[in-house]
Amino acid sequence: MRFTRSKIAPVVLIILTAIIANAAMNMYGRFKEANIRADRAQGEIVSLEERKNELRADLERLGTPRGTEEELRKRFNVAGEGEGVIVIVDPRTQTANNDSMREESIWQKILNMF
Repeated sequence: MRFTRSKIAPVVLIILTAIIANAAMNMYGRFKEANIRADRAQGEIVSLEERKNELRADLERLGTPRGTEEELRKRFNVAGEGEGVIVIVDPRTQTANNDSMREESIWQKILNMF
């Protein structure tokens, strides 16, 4: 009873209130951070489930002879017996490569600088 009427009591109560308020604010910050992490994890779970379904579909497709043949043709540019492969080359790309591969003489490089 004496403590509540003393001059130190309000100071002690203010300090205790500040400590409790600080702890509450820290807990609220942790709560918000946990919610953000949970939302991020949920998004990752959804994307991983989609990826899992895509991989399952690929496995099913590759499990068939036709799917395996398609993948081999796509990745390695091969043809079956009695078939041929046609390679289409972009002429613009080829001329650009030829120009860059052509070596210039020292005098030509000096003239190009001007």
